[in-house]
Order: sequence, then structure tokens, then C-alpha cells
Amino acid sequence: MAKLLFSLDGNLLGEYSLDKPLLRIGRRRDNDIAIDNLMISAEHAQVMSIGRNAMLQDLDSTNGTMINGVRVKQHVLQHGDIIMLGHYQLRYWDEATSSDNPAPVDATLVAPQIDESRRFSRVWPSGDNAASPGTCSGRLYVISGPDFGKDILLSQTTHLGSSDVPVAMILQDGHDYRILPVEGGGEPLTVNGRPIATSIAGELSQPLQDHDLIAYDGVKMEFYLAAGEADF
Repeated sequence: MAKLLFSLDGNLLGEYSLDKPLLRIGRRRDNDIAIDNLMISAEHAQVMSIGRNAMLQDLDSTNGTMINGVRVKQHVLQHGDIIMLGHYQLRYWDEATSSDNPAPVDATLVAPQIDESRRFSRVWPSGDNAASPGTCSGRLYVISGPDFGKDILLSQTTHLGSSDVPVAMILQDGHDYRILPVEGGGEPLTVNGRPIATSIAGELSQPLQDHDLIAYDGVKMEFYLAAGEADF
């Protein structure tokens, strides 16, 4: 019987057998696979079992659904396919196709192959003052755009946009992070679908909260807080 192996950051969270006609995935609690994360739409995707086949459909989700690193609207699943919804992964395992038992889920098993030799042109840190191990570090995870799948540790100053025309900066102040548009950047930038708010002092900037969604020029990325290496 086919099933989905559900994981986050290489940790297996559960297994879901495709033993009924429809399996629903989304943020709402009544989904078969409920994912409590703002990157996931209330009704994000579904897997339909059609005879011996299984088809995944994206339900017009806000951030989309990826199969093996490619955004799809619908896709007939093949053994070993990796469904990505934000940071979360669902590996399609068809026991009728493979005679082997599933290997333990880890980062190399579930992550799509990313060419690490490519220059990361949309986000680049400035300086050597990234958060130290053992602290809560700010990170950006790219969920759409040319650098899909990149996971970046923020430094004291991180620029967004192209190197010629930066769109915004993210500044670190201790454990806090604030995003500021760059004057003349040109491309509209939003946080959680809204323009950046103005602070009391009149400065056009906004503090970032865990799981805020930053978008500009077809690029979407999630800001999140993660423990330093010493905390893992």
C-alpha cells in the first residue's frame, strides 16, 4: 500500500497510508494532515487515490506546492517523489513499486537536490556578525523564486534584492530583527501581504516575527527563528 512519510528538518513526524479515496492537507485541524504553520493554507492540497495511482492537487494555496523542487498544480505521484509545503516534506512511498523497506527519513533523503555552487543573488549578508551558536538565530527560507530551497542564516545586516538594486535590509539588534525598505529600491515589498508599517518615530520599518512571510518581485521567503547549533 502507498503512503506518505511526513517530515520536518529531517525528522520523521508520521506516516499516512493512502487507504481512502481522498487525503486532505492544510492548516485547518480537520485536515487528514494538519500543519499548524502560516505558510500553509487552510486547505492547501489533497491526494486522490485512483485505482493503483495517486494524484496530488494543489488547492489554489497561497504559497504553492512543490514536487521535487518544481511548483505544480497537479501531479501523478511516482515512487520516491518529494512533496514540499514550506519547510515540510511528504515523501511518496509506493510499497508495490519498491521491494525494500523505507530508509530512515533524514535531510539527504527528503531534500531536493540544490546546486550549492550557484551564487545566491537575491539575499546576501554583510559582515561577519551572524548569530553565535547557542542563541536564537534569525533565518530566511526561500519558498519561491530563482533561489528556491535556500536557507540563510541572517547576519547583523542582510540585503534583499539584486546586488544592483537592493529592495530592503534586515537588521539584527540582539535577538530582534527589523526589515527596512531601501530608498529607490523600486520593487514593492510586503510582509504577510501588507506594505511595511511605519514606526512611531516615522521610520518606514517593521519588526519581524517568527514565520512572517516576506514577498517582492516574485520572490517569497519565510523569516523564522531557530536555535543555534549548540541547542540542537
